[in-house]
Amino acid sequence: MAPNQNARFYADPLMIHWHPSGAVSAADRQVLVDLVASNADHLGTGRLNMDGPIIATGHQAWFWHPGILAKDMAMAEAARYHGGDMLHLVVDHDVHPAMQMPIPIRFGAEVIDQEVQLAKVHEDLPIASQAPVDIKQVQDNLWYLKQEQSASLGRALLNMPSCCNLAQQITVILTRLMKQWVGDVPVLYSTQLLELPSAKRYVDQMLDDPQSCARCYNNAVNEVPNAGIAPLSMEMDRVELPLWLIQWGKPRARVYADIADEQAIMVDEEGNPIDRSEALLAPKALFLSALMRSIVSQLFIHGKGGGVYDQVTEIWWSQWNQPALNALAIASADLYMQWDVPLAHQEDVEQAVCHLHHLRHNIDHYTEVDPELANIKAQLIEQLADRHADRKEKKVWFKQLHAINDQFCEDHVELLNDAYNKLTRAKQGIRNRKLASRRDWPFFLYPDHQLEHLRYMVKQANEHRTPA
Repeated sequence: MAPNQNARFYADPLMIHWHPSGAVSAADRQVLVDLVASNADHLGTGRLNMDGPIIATGHQAWFWHPGILAKDMAMAEAARYHGGDMLHLVVDHDVHPAMQMPIPIRFGAEVIDQEVQLAKVHEDLPIASQAPVDIKQVQDNLWYLKQEQSASLGRALLNMPSCCNLAQQITVILTRLMKQWVGDVPVLYSTQLLELPSAKRYVDQMLDDPQSCARCYNNAVNEVPNAGIAPLSMEMDRVELPLWLIQWGKPRARVYADIADEQAIMVDEEGNPIDRSEALLAPKALFLSALMRSIVSQLFIHGKGGGVYDQVTEIWWSQWNQPALNALAIASADLYMQWDVPLAHQEDVEQAVCHLHHLRHNIDHYTEVDPELANIKAQLIEQLADRHADRKEKKVWFKQLHAINDQFCEDHVELLNDAYNKLTRAKQGIRNRKLASRRDWPFFLYPDHQLEHLRYMVKQANEHRTPA
């Protein structure tokens, strides 16, 4: 998509065909409401009701681009239409550079990108396993941004609540930043999912027959190799489970079922038993998606990438003989920043290179030059074209020709400068086009009118629905 086309919203199926399905048990719903209320009390996020369908989406906690915001916009529209609740899942057990963000900077006619580290974090630890950062440090690093870019982020950093970990801190910032476009979003963490009664029962089933669970899982992974999902390890005396063990200040660790005895027990990578009542566990991607679509929401909205790996989820869940998953939809967006800078294609560079090369040897074709030297040049060209001329003489004539061209260049340096500048602008335009084609800048760096246009597109896609 060309940058000047500005924006595109993508939904599969079309939003007019989004209909919640299935149900959330009363027991799971009550625990969900309590967990979300606890997050709301602590962080100032939204709350869940006990009635109505839950429309959910989610993502890791970092400063994501408008394609992710579009999922939340679509969630808000779908929840409003169906009289349901929104729920945003924060994947807080993931590992990523949470306080790093790309920013575009304009210098005259050129745009460059720069990675800004807003605060120092442990990039090898889940964001649920590390302390919050010093907000003053983040505020001090906002000088990298232009005033209009830093304004919304700066406001989101004010009066921060006391957070227990980095995940909570980024959640507060993100929910404040997207409130203008989505409203008060209820929040659930991936590390809270296994507190739901039905989630605990699924883990019990895994431990009852770990080999069956893992075989079905791996068969599904093999059926969709392009999803990029790693299989579970199956060894003689232990089987990997689709879970992570989350420990404070430590990298996340794999979880296994020790099958040496008749009844499998849950253990860590070193074989130490895991006390499920004490340990913090989080579901791997396929299990996470299955939980969101079976016991949490009646409609879950993935991005394009999630839509691919969820094919694996559905195959695994079905082969493992679990009930059908609830409705799934895909939403994403491409939103390009608008830059009043020159843009160019590769052909423009090639033409500028050819023009500069030709100009160096043919300035007399582009402007008036010393007529005497022009006549000598014409004679030399004619002599050089003589196939019978002596080779030694040709070397002399060729040297004279170059000297005349050099003199013309010296006399008309402004023409060469213009050609050099044209080539420089073309190369600059290529770099500008590359950055203008990026869709992954943090969403709050985009002007409000562009985000408002994106929300309008989502609303338009949600209109003229047909009844379920």
